[in-house]
Amino acid sequence: MGLENLVNNMEKTMIISDLHGEHVDEAAYAIALAYMKDYKPDQVVVNGDLGDFFSISDFDKNPEQKTTLKDDKKIMREYLFDIRKAAGKEAKITYIEGNHENRLQKYLWRHPELDGMEELLLPNILGVKDKQINVEFIGADREYWKNTLGQKNIGNAVITHGDNRLNGVKGGMHASYNTARQTGKDIIIGHTHRLKMNYFTNFAQTVVGIECGCLCKIPGTADWAHGFVTFETEKGKNYNYRLHHIENEELKVDGSTYAIE
Repeated sequence: MGLENLVNNMEKTMIISDLHGEHVDEAAYAIALAYMKDYKPDQVVVNGDLGDFFSISDFDKNPEQKTTLKDDKKIMREYLFDIRKAAGKEAKITYIEGNHENRLQKYLWRHPELDGMEELLLPNILGVKDKQINVEFIGADREYWKNTLGQKNIGNAVITHGDNRLNGVKGGMHASYNTARQTGKDIIIGHTHRLKMNYFTNFAQTVVGIECGCLCKIPGTADWAHGFVTFETEKGKNYNYRLHHIENEELKVDGSTYAIE
């Protein structure tokens, strides 16, 4: 079998994470979508924090930041339309709830009088069943006694947003690496906004911990990086994990340059 046929028989996955609603970096986002269109993934995973939900957070509110829940809804749906258009109608798109979206569940718990308002549930706000979006939704539950961890398995990898409270991921500077070592599985997380990949090998196996960067603005000297992850799957095993680093509003990959003109 020739190399071309082998590649065509592998399923391609692209993972993006952490757009944070109105705080998206427009250039990084546009470059990721342009690459997605060319890569033609079979699966796209939106790995949490597509929205921000700042208006219902516990943080002090800057009066100049006036985003409402209605704004969050509009922004996130627009992003999902963009992603569907770039990925193509045949691609499977999975949306994993992040800790910022989970602010909504926390808010509803604090206002039990809203119980039963189905239109306020995250999947309904996102419109995941809309035929123009058509997204698989994977929730993460704040309830202590539940085991809804917000995880997606593709091949031999576990993909999850990466918040310790919601997903049970190890924290700190080496969150994905430590989680991979603990679980003995390939782990791909968002949440940290870092772009990194570390392999761990013992006498029995090799596993990898990956953090898939972010597509939001990078404030000050934050230890964040713009980018995303791709890999291919054949017969239940993943190959060719790649970090795609968007630097200075450019992505250079395989002899091509993606940039904003």
